[in-house]
Amino acid sequence: MKTLEELTRVQYGDYKGDVAVDTQSGTDFLKFCKEKDVDVDNEFPIGFSFGESTTSGIGRKDEVHFTVYTIDKNVAGSNYDEIEKYIKSNSGSIKLKKYYLSIKYSELTKFITRYKVTCFNSMRDIIREVDIIGDDNM
Repeated sequence: MKTLEELTRVQYGDYKGDVAVDTQSGTDFLKFCKEKDVDVDNEFPIGFSFGESTTSGIGRKDEVHFTVYTIDKNVAGSNYDEIEKYIKSNSGSIKLKKYYLSIKYSELTKFITRYKVTCFNSMRDIIREVDIIGDDNM
């Protein structure tokens, strides 16, 4: 078993942090998954990751490695509430299936309307609380 944090690794991990993503609606990601042949009839997509690894410059290939994480509807339930209840009843320990895709960067706009990545160097491990000086307009 892995933690969600362990699923978000790069080779060296010089900077680590958090990501937040907004979608237009709850169905956009589901529609995207269906277009990419993810078995949404039997599996419920509950997460995704994307990234690129290159020494020739991020974005030059205009493709991103994309992973969809799904949970089996026959085991966990067929809707959000049932699946949430299932996860809680298993103390947060679940089995997920991975779908590996290679997509164009522009395809992310099919379901992502906003995203923000915040990361810090290894000093993040000793920082407990911050007071930001200045105005953050984002």
